[in-house]
Amino acid sequence: MILNKKRTVIFSLIGLIFISLLTLLSVQTKQTNAEEVVTVHSTDVDTGATTLTRSDFNDNFTLSGTVGMRYQVGGAFNPFGPALTDDERKARYDEETGIITLTPNRNDWSGNFTLNNRISTEQPFKLKGAIYLGDRTDEDWRDKEEASENGGTPSGGADGIGFAFHPEEVGKVGFTGANMGIGGLKGAIGYKFDTYWNTAQQSNDDDNHRLGWENDPGSNAPHEGNPFGSFIETTTEPTPSNALLLDSGRVVPFATDAGFGVADWNQVAWLDTSKILQNSGVSRRGEIGDDIDGNPVQGESRRLISDYGYDANDDLLSGSTKDDTTGFQNVIYDYKPGDSGKGTLRIYLLHGITTNPISSGALTEEGIVYDLIGQKEIDSTDSLALAVSASTGAFRNLQQFRFDSFEYSAVKRLTIDKIWEDESDINGLRPDTIEVQVWANLKATNNKEEVRLPYKTPIEIRATDNWTYVYDNLPKYNNEGREIFYDVKEIPVAGYESTSQRLNDENDSEIQFKLSNKIQNPLTISGEKIWLDDGNITSRPAHITVQLWRKDGEQERQVQFNELATGYQSFYGQVNSNDFVTQETNSNKNWEYTFSHLHGTEEIEEGVEQGIQYFLKEELSTDYKYRYESQVIGRDIVNTAIEVEKMSLIVNKEWDDKGYESIRPETITIQLLANNKLQGNPVTIGVSEKWTWEFTDLAIRDELGNDILYSIKEIDVAKHYQVDQIQENNKITLINKFVKEEPNPEEEEEDNNINNDGDSEPTNNNDGNSNHSEEAHNDAKKETTENLPVVGQYSGFWLILVGAALLFGVVLLVKHKQERKK
Repeated sequence: MILNKKRTVIFSLIGLIFISLLTLLSVQTKQTNAEEVVTVHSTDVDTGATTLTRSDFNDNFTLSGTVGMRYQVGGAFNPFGPALTDDERKARYDEETGIITLTPNRNDWSGNFTLNNRISTEQPFKLKGAIYLGDRTDEDWRDKEEASENGGTPSGGADGIGFAFHPEEVGKVGFTGANMGIGGLKGAIGYKFDTYWNTAQQSNDDDNHRLGWENDPGSNAPHEGNPFGSFIETTTEPTPSNALLLDSGRVVPFATDAGFGVADWNQVAWLDTSKILQNSGVSRRGEIGDDIDGNPVQGESRRLISDYGYDANDDLLSGSTKDDTTGFQNVIYDYKPGDSGKGTLRIYLLHGITTNPISSGALTEEGIVYDLIGQKEIDSTDSLALAVSASTGAFRNLQQFRFDSFEYSAVKRLTIDKIWEDESDINGLRPDTIEVQVWANLKATNNKEEVRLPYKTPIEIRATDNWTYVYDNLPKYNNEGREIFYDVKEIPVAGYESTSQRLNDENDSEIQFKLSNKIQNPLTISGEKIWLDDGNITSRPAHITVQLWRKDGEQERQVQFNELATGYQSFYGQVNSNDFVTQETNSNKNWEYTFSHLHGTEEIEEGVEQGIQYFLKEELSTDYKYRYESQVIGRDIVNTAIEVEKMSLIVNKEWDDKGYESIRPETITIQLLANNKLQGNPVTIGVSEKWTWEFTDLAIRDELGNDILYSIKEIDVAKHYQVDQIQENNKITLINKFVKEEPNPEEEEEDNNINNDGDSEPTNNNDGNSNHSEEAHNDAKKETTENLPVVGQYSGFWLILVGAALLFGVVLLVKHKQERKK
């Protein structure tokens, strides 16, 4: 008997321990299925890609051009005036057809268009259009001469069209003539469609011969009619005579300046004149001033005709009758970035295209034949400018480009120069490296507030780089199409005051800033609070407090007022000298703050001083520290709204009332509760909702970071039913079970009628009404303390009761044993 009691005690203790462990685990279990809060760091700006079509051309490109000396008033081509206007000299664009006329069929003429933005090489770009190189090669002299011809000479065709992608400033174009608008640009990658074969030429003062050029490829000679296409790469530094030109293996017998063009002879495309030049027939574009045979007449009478040498198509008024196809050769410039800082530019000539403009799938559509006439690697660390140009000299052609579309990502380029105003580092405080934060700014719109956010992480500027830094491929637009404006701030250097100055207009794609560091003692530091919360001002606190800290060796500590320079009371007011230095700011102060009267340096030993490294911290009050993440960048404080995870809760209704379906209500009413408090209005569901409802967009945590527990209460449960609930993950099932009560004699007949008469009205305390009374809503309030299943909660209450009962039993057994021993 005693042995059995001992065993009972032992088993009871083991059971108690087991149950207690389960209880402890149950109580400590998270009461939600919520994942951890994911903080959104708004430090990057997504690049917004742009597709320009013909209607966008005038807003995104600039037309320009020049003419030779003979077009001056009194010159051979303009003996009596008037002087040509700027509009008459520059290239022309027809929006209806997309045709840019770069040069009319006139001597000594050049025209070009340039993209107003820089092109990202970190993203793909694609230029689609068509070229018209004219109606003759350099061997085709078909001009008719007149006896009264004045100043002109019979000539063949020249020079061609050059497409230049280069790292220099937007709007810059290379030299004319054989340089095709490419030569003269430093570090350019270009492709030229050339109709005049040139021999090597040393630079001279003539506009069409400036900089000079090397022989064109192959063993040809001028005036043999050999048009070709070729990549051109230009030098970035001057080259001595007979020195190798880039990696071509070739030399020229004269010294060259930077920007000298070097052709890639390994992939020259000799062009089929029957396809690329329109010598005769229906494929030649008619010109203003042609004779009755369709040939341009050289001489004075031709020059008296307004717009002579231009496309006769321009005289047509109706867009429906204008021709933008005849004579044009379709071309695509297709660039794709690759790995290791390189991308590839491919040039395609397309044949068999019937759509105009060129469709988006032109390289994959059935029936379209294309020639890959060249490809070249491009350094993808530098953004590019685009210039397309053509020119004529003694030889000439009508030369045009039909613009179809340009897909690209516009970017900006930032240049930062650092200036030190410290008497050549007289105090020895200047570091070898500084950090600079680039800031991206979005201006306010009708429905968007102004935004300022850090762009990526701070960059380093080094003495070894002459305190200069170029930050390229900065997105010009975000993915909403809003333009991004950039500025810079230096991460403070101990002992210095830093100022930032923009050197050009904020609308320029080339951004230039100068940072100046000046020794100042005492010094002043200023900053601002930046809110990244989509303008949700209601979630912001009324004010914030910023603390001033400093480094003390390896330690950090707050600064007291008694450590400031004399006279600090004039700035801070009457304060306790032993208090810590703080500043309060709010929206009335534009969230800006300033700390003044700070010692810039301190003596660490006799005759040796060092700069004091100050930094700031924000006091995070409990009313918003769980809503924002605070980050100090230099002197500025960025508060990013914490995006709280959301969840959904599905409620299903099931019926356990077989044989009593006729009394089942048509609808039920459910109430959502959050932490046992009403959440929103009651919801009515029924057959039309398939007895299912989903509550969405439910916050997982409250503003203080506490888990929110969701539960469901069914209001006005129909008579004869009791409700059971089953919770599984984010789903609650309400099971309404029919419970037949023992009727009293007076109700027996009524119950029988309910069960046997299928036409009887169902019992429904809601009277079939989906709009619930205030009483029903109040009833939910009264009953919210019931033990309802909670989403994600595993209640351990029953385990606690069992554990307590076992503990009580063990205590009784032990006491009983002790009494028997006595």
